Amino acid sequence: MNSTTRNSLATFESAFQLLIRTAKGTVNKVNTNPHSLAKFCQILLNAKDNKNTIHMIGSGRSGNIAKIIGESFKDIGFSVSFFGKEIDNPIKKDDVAMAISGSGWTIYTTSAIEHCLRKNAKILTFTGNMDSKAARMSDAVIQIPLGYRFLDEGLLFTESNVPLNPLGTIFELTTLVIGMGIVNGVYSGSCANGFNNGTSNMLVSAEESFKKIISNPELNLFRTLIKNYCNNYQSKVYFLGKGINHSISDFCSSRFKGLDINAGSISDWRFRKTNDLLIMISGSGSSSILMNQVRIAKKSNMKIVYITSFPESEIISESDIKLHILGRNENSDPDELKMIEPGIYLPLFEYTTALILESCIAQIALDLGLTNEEF
Repeated sequence: MNSTTRNSLATFESAFQLLIRTAKGTVNKVNTNPHSLAKFCQILLNAKDNKNTIHMIGSGRSGNIAKIIGESFKDIGFSVSFFGKEIDNPIKKDDVAMAISGSGWTIYTTSAIEHCLRKNAKILTFTGNMDSKAARMSDAVIQIPLGYRFLDEGLLFTESNVPLNPLGTIFELTTLVIGMGIVNGVYSGSCANGFNNGTSNMLVSAEESFKKIISNPELNLFRTLIKNYCNNYQSKVYFLGKGINHSISDFCSSRFKGLDINAGSISDWRFRKTNDLLIMISGSGSSSILMNQVRIAKKSNMKIVYITSFPESEIISESDIKLHILGRNENSDPDELKMIEPGIYLPLFEYTTALILESCIAQIALDLGLTNEEF
């Protein structure tokens, strides 16, 4: 990629670096207050020893992140339930409720916490507001920056509510890094060391992916393609993924709606039309279910964008655009893998995908001249 093309992605690059810098700063802040981290880990370890359940709580995009972190706790042998789901577990004494709320005042989340307190559960919370209702009801809290604002002297990270668009996911994406660090800390048996190893792996993988994708001409093709679907109500954009990639696809779909994109859900799939767009997110690139969806999209003459760590497969080669994102080291269909014993899975691919797509949103919003209010 020549320098002119790269400069045209300046906002994409600055957005990505801002998200990474926020995560790194939060990791450092957590390390300066090891008591909160240790308390988080000890409550979780006690729950595992006593066969208590972790109940994940979050609304909207925070709920998507809660789902990913919760599934990662399952991977290392915890009993995990998702609050509000049809098959969630009953809350019992000394269970753990892990809540995610940027404001700390979300009615759904605070009501769920209150319910868990009535059942004598322990409460762990990620929030940006230490004076909030959620924070005050918690046994342990980790504070995550809510956003940033620009001052004459430069960039200031803030823990109060300020306009965040088009980067509206600083809190959630930073929470994912910190949450996965805690999962790794609990799994490793050394909370601080495991936390720092886990968060470092997440951030290093993301930065390596960035170096690769910023020089890929397909990134600009993706940017151009997406703009064709902005303010276009005749066509739909479908984000699809499986497992925790389903959570990421939902997360990103909600963000792209801010670009005035007609985002369709999987329940709308039967209404697909020629020239609709399918954005497929699959680290392995080999899920049989998703590959079948791509074949159907191809027969329907839809446009296809495939985001994967393994862009070489035959079915992916039929896509209009392929975005190669590092993170997955195994290209087997996850449904065909059998885990003999619990083990840590860091969502390197999933985290980086969310970073890349969020940074694309920032670039496209600038291209279209969208203000914060319009977004």
